[in-house]
Amino acid sequence: RPQLLLASAGFDAYWQDPLAAMRLSVPGYGHLASVLHDLAQEHGGGRLVVLLEGGYHPVGLAQGVAATAAALLGEPLEGLEGPAPPGPTPDISPILAAVRSVHGL
Repeated sequence: RPQLLLASAGFDAYWQDPLAAMRLSVPGYGHLASVLHDLAQEHGGGRLVVLLEGGYHPVGLAQGVAATAAALLGEPLEGLEGPAPPGPTPDISPILAAVRSVHGL
């Protein structure tokens, strides 16, 4: 039972960031923040600290932070969509299943 959840909020996973070459979208950041919020409510007494770290695409950083803050405040994410990564969305369900299995979820 954690007393507090700490999240390293790096925004360099944004799909247009020049360093990481990952595919996270603005709504993806909002979704991750919602998951963290729910985990903190369920397991950490609602206590969650989010620390801003990397992010080198100015628009992606700003929109990612806005989506994260909106999600943590329970506000709608409309208007914070941002451009989507090109191409099909990869299927990450096998990765999620493996993580759940390792952690007994």
